[in-house]
Amino acid sequence: MGTINYKTSDYITMGINPGDVYAVQNDPDFIEEMQENVKEYGGSLENEIYYYIDNEFEELYNAGRDILNNYDFYYYHVKIEGGYYEGCYIDIENNYGVCYDSYEDRREANKEITQIKKMLFELLEAGFVACYPGWCTGYDDHNETRAAIAEAVKAMRDEAANIPTWNQYERATA
Repeated sequence: MGTINYKTSDYITMGINPGDVYAVQNDPDFIEEMQENVKEYGGSLENEIYYYIDNEFEELYNAGRDILNNYDFYYYHVKIEGGYYEGCYIDIENNYGVCYDSYEDRREANKEITQIKKMLFELLEAGFVACYPGWCTGYDDHNETRAAIAEAVKAMRDEAANIPTWNQYERATA
């Protein structure tokens, strides 16, 4: 949490809330389980907790990567990036130029936006939430993230609707 952990995406930045991962340290049942592991396998309680938290971040990263690998985008560039301190985030950027070649391209871009929406909801269910990078990164809860996804999809659709085809562009500039 602290200084800029994640970069800002064009539409929505979804990341892992480290507070959710670190919260287990305050759970008495978790501490008891970790103490049992130390008794059984040796080591220190501090190392056991560190290993667990590091493993949680890695599992969430892998889950996000696996979800992204199920999709192939052309009009948008979607990638998973590691955070500066911990965690990871999903970055979405538009990948098209000034104009569409044809109306079919606009239709395909809208189909891709629908796939991005589906992907974002899958990420939400995997544990990613909308976040707002800055000096102190802010994180939404599950319901706020659903609203942020709807807002991001609307922004993508509005942008796609306002990009002209080359024919429209040439008529407007002639």
